[in-house]
Amino acid sequence: MMKHNMIQKAFYRFSFLGLSVALLGSCQSADTNLQTTDAVLASADLTGTYEFVGDLPNSQVTWEGYKFIGGSHYGFVQFKDAVFYVDDAVKLKSGHFVVDMQSISVKDLEPGDYNDKLLAHLKNDDFFSVDSFPIAAFEITHVDYVDGEFNVQVEGNLTIKNVTKAVAFPAKLSVMDNKLDFQASFTIDRVEWNIMYNSAKNSTFDIEKLKEWAIKDEVFLQVHLTANKS
Repeated sequence: MMKHNMIQKAFYRFSFLGLSVALLGSCQSADTNLQTTDAVLASADLTGTYEFVGDLPNSQVTWEGYKFIGGSHYGFVQFKDAVFYVDDAVKLKSGHFVVDMQSISVKDLEPGDYNDKLLAHLKNDDFFSVDSFPIAAFEITHVDYVDGEFNVQVEGNLTIKNVTKAVAFPAKLSVMDNKLDFQASFTIDRVEWNIMYNSAKNSTFDIEKLKEWAIKDEVFLQVHLTANKS
């Protein structure tokens, strides 16, 4: 599809995201709803841009969490929605993606009781509370192009469990013909999104005793999104 009024299309897409998060907010606290939907739309000049829609079956997020003393677990989470806006100079202008938290999986353990137990633990209120907060979302607010393999510095708002925090990370972006590829790796502090289970920041125990069962606050995320020009 050639250039068209992308602002109108953006309104519908961002309205979907805002509505989804508002619905999630009704399950818990209404005063922590995603705050950036209107702001992002108003500040991003999408006139004359082209839309790239996520190829969701060929995209995913890899997560990895770590114990204080050795060991880690990793798995995948699938996307529910994704869109990027690129201008005539083939520069990324804006975009967002939505993650289906119900799809979280554990891949370092063989299928069976231990895998099932860990997966249920991740989905319950100790971690991601996926019944109450079935999606997480990221909205791009600013992009700078830089030298190197990871050629863009991305700033945006990450919402998990209805908590929105600003994050920034380098990403590798390529746009060729009608295809877009977006890759990024970064670490978040889960405590900032109220994921407190077995965190040293949420314990009165001596740290030496805590180490045997504590889980590190840092969670490593690797995002790989492919998208097609609409």
